[in-house]
Amino acid sequence: MELTYFIAAHLTLSYIGPLLVIFVSYVLVFHRIWHRQIPSASVEMQKQTASQLLQQSKMRALRMLAAVVMAFFISFLPLYVTFTRFKLADLKGSRWEFPNDDDNFWIWFCPVAQLMSSANSCVNPFLYNFLDSRFRTRFRQLLRFPSSITTQQSAV
Repeated sequence: MELTYFIAAHLTLSYIGPLLVIFVSYVLVFHRIWHRQIPSASVEMQKQTASQLLQQSKMRALRMLAAVVMAFFISFLPLYVTFTRFKLADLKGSRWEFPNDDDNFWIWFCPVAQLMSSANSCVNPFLYNFLDSRFRTRFRQLLRFPSSITTQQSAV
């Protein structure tokens, strides 16, 4: 019984809880973005164009937020499925006993699950790069910035 509580607490505190925090945080961010007002424009045409651009910006933000939440969900789920399966297999004499022939699968799957969960730490910059052209542009500028500093210093 204690093992079941441990599994539930570990799964809730280490996976479901953070997933909910991330999800709620991004929903609040998206809500704020979605209710952003268009800066005042003097001409109706400018208002319509600004409205379309703002709508496109909102949809890009929604895609970005959804991608980050899904990346967390997808990268950590295999690890917690594996963890739960191993802990449930420890319950001898219960309905959770697993056949020995699937051990080869879990021996192979466990390192993959650990690798996927670790990869989550570096996947967000790649998501930002692929989903946001402004991020790509500014990142390229950041990479070029040190060369412009040395050029400016040598000119002086």
